[in-house]
Amino acid sequence: VLLSYHHSTTEAERVRASLGERSALIELVQGDAADSAWCLSLRDTIRTRYGGLDLLVCNASPPIRPLAFEPEKLGQFQDFLTRNLALVSAPMSTFLGLLANQAGWNIVVSSSFVKELPAVFAHYVTAKCAVEGLVNWAAVHYPTVRHLVVRPPKLLTDQTNTTVGRQGAMEVEQVAAAIVRQICESRQSQALQIMETF
Repeated sequence: VLLSYHHSTTEAERVRASLGERSALIELVQGDAADSAWCLSLRDTIRTRYGGLDLLVCNASPPIRPLAFEPEKLGQFQDFLTRNLALVSAPMSTFLGLLANQAGWNIVVSSSFVKELPAVFAHYVTAKCAVEGLVNWAAVHYPTVRHLVVRPPKLLTDQTNTTVGRQGAMEVEQVAAAIVRQICESRQSQALQIMETF
């Protein structure tokens, strides 16, 4: 398992160490998933060392903060969209071919906000809708790949780990376990599945 991360080396090492004896199965790979050159380099490494790719999980996002949808904030709005979409489009464009060769899984973490539409998160909703649109396109043009869009509710992460933020937040592990169950138990033949229950 290759675990990519951008800056948080200590946190990535902590995640790997939390797996105990299985931590030896995790290889940490530092880089920017939004950088297509980095993704291409990683693809070459994967081909050389492992011969293929079975799963791609895109779950990165820029920091998510409330942002008013108004002209004065439009630059921040557009910057967020660009960065968020790049964190999915660069890996998908790079690795879909490898996944197609293995009949693998393309797993993209979206959000329940695409249906709930909270007032101060227009930028986040727009980004996630764009990402889901890209996965819909990929499901048509890469039919041998199984595509899974995951729409969790608010998750308990470093971004939400405040007194107010923790309220109603779901544990990340609960979502991860649901994704693993879906992969292991899936008998559906459709190219695109949406997960909304955990």
